[in-house]
Amino acid sequence: MTDIEKKQRYRILAIHDNQAIHEDFTKIRNYPEALEKGAGVADRIMYCLFGLFMAGSSYHIRRY
Repeated sequence: MTDIEKKQRYRILAIHDNQAIHEDFTKIRNYPEALEKGAGVADRIMYCLFGLFMAGSSYHIRRY
């Protein structure tokens, strides 16, 4: 694999990362809507933690 091919491959991975991270943060941004629909307290907490966890894990895993 040449250097150019490697760069292209990493660029594609980076674009994918950004989309995944963006989707995760959109979930967190939609959090108030979930509250308005009357989710229980436990659901609210889990929803927020899950959103943050997903955002963090997708950010870290694909960096290596």
